[in-house]
Amino acid sequence: MLIVEDEPLTGLLLARAVAERGVTACGPHARGSEALAALAERAPDAALLDVSLAGGTTSREVADALAEAGVPFAFVTGYGPETAAVAAAHPAALVIPKPVDPETVGMLLDELLARSGTGRAQGAA
Repeated sequence: MLIVEDEPLTGLLLARAVAERGVTACGPHARGSEALAALAERAPDAALLDVSLAGGTTSREVADALAEAGVPFAFVTGYGPETAAVAAAHPAALVIPKPVDPETVGMLLDELLARSGTGRAQGAA
């Protein structure tokens, strides 16, 4: 499970919630360039993306790369003005608001892994 999140506490919460479901987390990555480098090494089964990232950038390029690779993902966002444009480019992606709780992340993870066809038992990276 790829996690792209620039807020350290939220990133840790997401990584912990993923790990509690028995899934390996890759990240959190605070910058799109870090996430793209991780994608080049290994495609994840699914991903959680914050829209607004460090340095005034967005996760748009990461979302584009994931969509091209057929990897399901969800936007976990505080709904800034850039969210609408990024989410509109990926209408199949789920969008959930911050703050998130571990139970919501768990349900989201189950949905993403079902979409990926890997199921929870295989939920690697």
